Amino acid sequence: MDASATYIVLGLCWMAIRRNFSGALPYLTTLIGALQAATGYVLGHYYQKSCKENTRGGITYDTAMVWKNNGEGDL
Repeated sequence: MDASATYIVLGLCWMAIRRNFSGALPYLTTLIGALQAATGYVLGHYYQKSCKENTRGGITYDTAMVWKNNGEGDL
């Protein structure tokens, strides 16, 4: 959704420039920034959630894979 909205806004900006619009485009460019900020916020919380879910016995998946590859024990 973020990418498609960004492309639509950029298309509107391009169309305004091509038709010799003499005003500023702050509302359109602000929309892109707001969408990018919201996407960063959502993805940050999603990755925190998935990190907490990917545990086994209180340790994270990455730590379990290191132990498994080092041969320190079978999980």
